Amino acid sequence: MSARARLALAALCALLALAAGIALLAANRRQEAFSTLVTLVPPPQNTPAQIHAPPRSGTGYRAGAVDVNTAQEDELMTVSGIGPALAQAILTERDTNGIFYFPEDMLTVKGIGGKTFDKIASQFRFPAGQSMP
Repeated sequence: MSARARLALAALCALLALAAGIALLAANRRQEAFSTLVTLVPPPQNTPAQIHAPPRSGTGYRAGAVDVNTAQEDELMTVSGIGPALAQAILTERDTNGIFYFPEDMLTVKGIGGKTFDKIASQFRFPAGQSMP
């Protein structure tokens, strides 16, 4: 391969690496902007009608389910199968990577594998997905 061809190949590789870096940076900034928006918009306050209303079917929000995105350590530990260490791991994952949109997002938490997930997922509610049956 000639020196000119090697130089052209190196330049192409550099351009591809730069484009990939720009794409990753743009994706990260979109996630940061969304996370900022989520934290800036406060959750709605419960009205008496909402507190006493029965859960709507198909919404994924069951009576007694713990909101995985707002619960603190003590509330997380009310879920069967979650102790202090796992509750702290959930909080750390949420603080580091943002909210959990779907039940499967909890599989990113250190200490939650398939068996633990199957045991605890139905006890949580998620904004974009339904509680597990």
